Amino acid sequence: MLSAIAVITLLAILFGAILTVAVARLPVAGDLRIDRIDALLPQTQCGQCGHAGCRPYAEAIAHDQTDINLCSPGGDATIAGLADLLGMEIKPLDASLERVEVRTVAVIDEHACIGCTLCIQACPVDAILGANKQMHTVISEECTGCDLCIPPCPVDCIDKVPVSQDIRKVRLPLPNNNVPTIKANNQRTHTVQTCIRCGRCAQVCPSQLLPQQLYWHARAGRLDKAQDDNLFDCIECGYCNTICPSHIPLVDYYRHAKSEILKQRRDRQRADHARKRTTFRKFRLDRAEQERSERHAAKRAALRQQTQDKPTAPVSVSLTRVEQKHKGTSVN
Repeated sequence: MLSAIAVITLLAILFGAILTVAVARLPVAGDLRIDRIDALLPQTQCGQCGHAGCRPYAEAIAHDQTDINLCSPGGDATIAGLADLLGMEIKPLDASLERVEVRTVAVIDEHACIGCTLCIQACPVDAILGANKQMHTVISEECTGCDLCIPPCPVDCIDKVPVSQDIRKVRLPLPNNNVPTIKANNQRTHTVQTCIRCGRCAQVCPSQLLPQQLYWHARAGRLDKAQDDNLFDCIECGYCNTICPSHIPLVDYYRHAKSEILKQRRDRQRADHARKRTTFRKFRLDRAEQERSERHAAKRAALRQQTQDKPTAPVSVSLTRVEQKHKGTSVN
């Protein structure tokens, strides 16, 4: 009886794992496949990939009409994500594209701005405020750094500046180059040795975590695995640092992993917000075009009706008078 239950349990686990892999790996038809691809793109709408935005690029990838290595703002992380989703080989960024190392936003020199509104029309996320012959300004929180507003400017009053860096990325003395850069590292250090897997860190952890596993995940960049092992339950008390016989700065790795995870979340939230603004902008422009077409059609119909309803009696009377005059002249 117990053996039968064990066999059924193992089969259920096996089939569940197969279904999970199939959902993640196998191609998905239709809009769902495009949505998954679009969700991995940074939503800068810059057009450097040769398409009119991130959504058209996702559609082209889904239909095998372009490569996955054309997104310069997304860089290697986006290429790796697309390759993993589509079951393809990871490619380096296309050599014709410039690698984006630091995120930038547009800034308008408001004193030189002439209020031409060309940059407003070019912005794919409606991040520029202004009116005709009025000063323009950029909403930095909404700007994706696409640079599409720079070429149309006739007075060259738009520039791009890097976004301010986080204080946790300040360079400080470290025992070696493999330790993440954080603010608390400027102190006397010990010689860091290899982890001997003694397990002492797990014994003193007040949150009952597995510091050793978290260390390996953080060091290898497996942030999803670190979250699965409850990384954010760590209170950073430092007991594991103190007890570690190899003097590994465990808490530093945890802090760095947390900051990277939070950065990825912020980037994803920013991308989702930019996608919504782009979608609404397209909806707004389409609605304005439809309303304009309806107004023109109504005006043409009114003119046509006015022409048809115009009285023709005076014209008929004039023609009759002319004909009678010609007849009288002929008789004489």
